[in-house]
Amino acid sequence: MNIAIQIADFLNVIIFQNSWFFMNYWSIVHFITGVLVVLFFPMLSINKFFKKLYSLLLIFALWELVEFVNWAVLKNSLFRPEIITDIIWDILLGIIGGLLMIFIISLLKKRN
Repeated sequence: MNIAIQIADFLNVIIFQNSWFFMNYWSIVHFITGVLVVLFFPMLSINKFFKKLYSLLLIFALWELVEFVNWAVLKNSLFRPEIITDIIWDILLGIIGGLLMIFIISLLKKRN
C-alpha cells in the first residue's frame, strides 16, 4: 500500500464524535495549518480582526472545497467523504489555530 494512503487512513481515524462535534487526526492537522497560514502570511496578523477572520474562513472553506473535488470529481484515494460536522469543525479548528497565532504574535509585539 502507498505510504501516502496509509498516512491518510491514519489521519481519518475518529478520536471523538457526537451529534455536534467531530474530531479525527485531520482535525489536529487543520489546527496546525491555521497556525502555519498566519506564520507564512504575516499580513493576516496586521489587518482588522474581521478581515483576519474572513480571510481564515475563506482559506479553510476553499480547502474543504478542494478536498471535496479531489474525492468526488477526481476520485483521489487520499480523500474520503466527510460528514457536515467534520467539515464545519475542520474549518473552525483551522480558524482557531490561526486566531491563536495572531493573538500570540500581537502579545509578542506588545512586549517589544
